[in-house]
Formats: sequence, structure tokens, C-alpha cells
Amino acid sequence: MSGDDVTIRDTRFLNGLIVEAPAERVTIEFSEIQSGLSIASVRGVVVRNTDIWGGRDLVHVTGDRGFRVSDVLFDTVWAHNPALCGGCHTDGMQVRGVNNMTVRNSTFDMGPDWHESLNAALFFENANGGNTNVVLTGNHLDGVAGYTLRVGTGDHSGLVLTGNRFGPDEPHWGGECLFVSVTPTKATDNLRLADGKQARGCPIVSP
Repeated sequence: MSGDDVTIRDTRFLNGLIVEAPAERVTIEFSEIQSGLSIASVRGVVVRNTDIWGGRDLVHVTGDRGFRVSDVLFDTVWAHNPALCGGCHTDGMQVRGVNNMTVRNSTFDMGPDWHESLNAALFFENANGGNTNVVLTGNHLDGVAGYTLRVGTGDHSGLVLTGNRFGPDEPHWGGECLFVSVTPTKATDNLRLADGKQARGCPIVSP
């Protein structure tokens, strides 16, 4: 769908939902989305109190329509039960070009069983201009993906991680977090539910 000043409420989508440019100021709330949500080069998106399940990427945020997605809020989202297939690359949320995004009070659950297609609950990839001014706070990240939180190389300036909880499922490749040549602006109180310790691979940064 495209369009400005659109509100979607109390709606069930059975075959996914794509929100793409030209579009500004889109709100999705109190809804259910089967087969994933994609947001492409949209300015001003709110997704809250929404159940998302069954997509190869449960949520896909991309700036591949000419400019980065911007001014985005995910609040109280439950993303779970991704679709599995051989040769796929599956994330709870894959981000490829965003500025000014907050994800808070949300759950991304990749499920209790390992499959070769599962990459990460949250994956920030260096594409389409980078991912800047992203805040992850108060989230629950779980499931047996390769990693739980994966941040690739490139511009991820302004990244803040506070008060997130990981597990109790163990990621397949060992550490909850993988940061590749990236240091967050702030990272505090990101703990494993299994033992209350700092999530492995997740730095502590107090500005």
C-alpha cells in the first residue's frame, strides 16, 4: 500500500503487508499480519500493539526505493514463528537503510529450534545509506537463530541499546550479540534471562 496519513486499525492481513513509497505518516495498530511486514522508503511509520508472524523476514525495513526509511516507531509488537525454507535468510527484523527508528517494549522470537535459514532476531545490515539514530529499549529477543542481535559493518551511528532481555533460548552460534566493527553510542542493562548476566558479545557503553 501507498499513501499519506493512513491509519490501519483492528485489521487482519493473511498474505503480508507492504508499505512503500510514496507514503508518509502511516500508523498500524491493534492488528495481525501473517507472512510479514515490509516498510520501504516511507517517512513516518508507527506500528504498535500488532502481532506479526509467518514471514521469511517477520519485519523488513529497507531504503531501496530511493531514500531511507525515517521516523519509525515499533511499540509493543509481537513478532514470532518465522517461515523456514532451505537457502533462505530469515530475520525477526532486517533493517537496510533507516534514520531515526525506535523499537521498544516488543518481542522478537525466532522459535526454540535451530534451522539453517535463521540468521538473527534483529539484523542491521549496512545497505541503502546505513542505519542511524536507532534506539532499542525494553525488548525481549529470543529464539535459536544464529545470533540474537547482529549489527554489520558500516554507519550505525547513534545506536542505543538499553534494558533489553535475551533468551532464554541459546543462539546457535554462541553469543547473543555480534557487532562487526561497530560500537554503540550507549549500551547498558542488556541481560540474559537465563542467568542475569550481560548478553555475550553485547558491549557496555555509558556515555
